[in-house]
Amino acid sequence: MRKLILVSTIAFVAGLTGSAHAETKLLFSTLFPPTHSLYAEVLVPWAEAVEEESGGSVEIDFAPSSLAPPPEQLGMVENGIADIAIQYTGLLPNRLTPLTFTEFPGPNYSTEVTSVAIWHVYDEMLRDKIDLKRVKILSAFSFPKTWFWTLNDKTYNTLEDFKGARIATTTGLGATAWGAVSDGVVAGPAFRYFEIVSKGIVDAYTTITPIDVPGFNLETYTKGGIDLGDIATSGTFILLVNDRKWRSLTDEQRAAIGKVSGEAFARRTKVLDDKVAETLARFESQGMTLGAFSPELQAQLQEKMGFIKDGWVESVSAMDIDGRALLDRYHELETELSGEQK
Repeated sequence: MRKLILVSTIAFVAGLTGSAHAETKLLFSTLFPPTHSLYAEVLVPWAEAVEEESGGSVEIDFAPSSLAPPPEQLGMVENGIADIAIQYTGLLPNRLTPLTFTEFPGPNYSTEVTSVAIWHVYDEMLRDKIDLKRVKILSAFSFPKTWFWTLNDKTYNTLEDFKGARIATTTGLGATAWGAVSDGVVAGPAFRYFEIVSKGIVDAYTTITPIDVPGFNLETYTKGGIDLGDIATSGTFILLVNDRKWRSLTDEQRAAIGKVSGEAFARRTKVLDDKVAETLARFESQGMTLGAFSPELQAQLQEKMGFIKDGWVESVSAMDIDGRALLDRYHELETELSGEQK
């Protein structure tokens, strides 16, 4: 009888130990609210895929709100405050300069194509060039391309039309680019656009995507949208995990996460393309005027803003990175993935 009790006790304790070991929880802190398409239709399905692929041994818990401000997402993961986060590379130009190559004007494809191309460029050419010793990059991806949004009857058909225009842009490369054609740039974080747009301080705003127009409550004040075509930009983001936490996982758990990350994660951004198409269709049905800059104006604007690319190429050369070769590979990948030459 005592032997039976002993065996049963050992089996029970072993069962508890096995369960505790089987379930590893990773804390994911993200800036995006649960209602955002990236959160609901990309991050949550990815987390579910991680749990399924790992046989339930890895569970990802989302923090109710971000545990750090936007520029500190990387540092937050490095310090173990959260296990996983997303960092917008444009906010850390000193540390993540090589990953900001989508920030200057150029041909732009779908979000899915751009995201997959970014991931492969990182994997092939940048993995050993960026000093991120305390984190592991699980994937890299893009947001949809930016548009130019108008608030009044002012038209933008020539370079001269931009000179006196008051244009809201995000800080950084966006402000630098538009500052080359307008002396009325108002730079600041996108979440402050509502204040300056609703008060009529600017004539137009840019460096945000169609899905962010309603996201920042700007739709009511926006009269028209202009597709930037070959001078569009997009933001690059990286999906990070704390390296110590990563190394604490089993080989099987790491393999499971890796299987649904990388290119597989980047391809999930197709839902953002669908969301953009849906949003633009709604804008048009509500009377918003949608158009595009002429090819001639796009070429002129690209020439005016070309110094940004040249500056980036020079800056990454100090990191032993061939910037022009990287850009060639990036555009080659976009062409291959989309089947479209631009």
